Amino acid sequence: FFDIIRGVEIIEGNVSGAIYITTDGTNYLYNLSLLSQPNGYFNYTLDPNCTFQAGVQQWKINLEDYCYFLATSGAQSFTIIGQLKNSLVEPTQASNIPVEVGKIVNVTSRITGERSEVVEGANVTHEAIWPTSEIEEISPVNDIGLGYYNSSWNITFKVGGWYGFRVNSTKEYYYSNSTTFENWVYLNNTPPVVENFTVVPEEGGWGEEFNFSADIKDLQLDNVTCKLFVYTGKGEWLYKGQDFIQGGVGTCSV
Repeated sequence: FFDIIRGVEIIEGNVSGAIYITTDGTNYLYNLSLLSQPNGYFNYTLDPNCTFQAGVQQWKINLEDYCYFLATSGAQSFTIIGQLKNSLVEPTQASNIPVEVGKIVNVTSRITGERSEVVEGANVTHEAIWPTSEIEEISPVNDIGLGYYNSSWNITFKVGGWYGFRVNSTKEYYYSNSTTFENWVYLNNTPPVVENFTVVPEEGGWGEEFNFSADIKDLQLDNVTCKLFVYTGKGEWLYKGQDFIQGGVGTCSV
């Protein structure tokens, strides 16, 4: 500070002053009394706590000593960088999800800061990690408010097994975050449903030809091969032929 009456810089210790710092970018809600050093400077080291929002903040030091008129350094700016945190809300961990054609699974993440504050307007991506370690991007990801981000994952024709997810987030004034949720859900590639077994004729003599049939429905629409084995009554099964169902839905007949 400068003493305009004496025309000299104030170079002395124990002059009273105070530092004022904004916590929300606007309001000077943090303040502390200071004493000058022997060289006349006011020094202060700030270790921001969770009351400070991430982003640009303002600070100023006022000369508040009874020997001098009130003076101020004027507002100066500095930036606080926060840390993003990612959590996975949906699907539920350890879910067993049957694979079906056209089935959509909601993938929802929540992004917060280290102050547990809700972070909206972040750039967020969702990825699925296959059992083969292949990475699949799930897009688009929509900001649905209150720190929640949603995407739709189509599991049509997915292979069975454990799948993980990765949530990536970035936003100005925050350090980015990439969090992996390993082996999060199990996609159950179910076996075909076989029902309505029939044989024509139901009875017959030696040498007659019998036709065996059954209705097949595979939820994943995988191709299905049906094989017929006939029990001889003597402890063995004899192979009699097979049929092929393209697309996994139809009647198998041998």
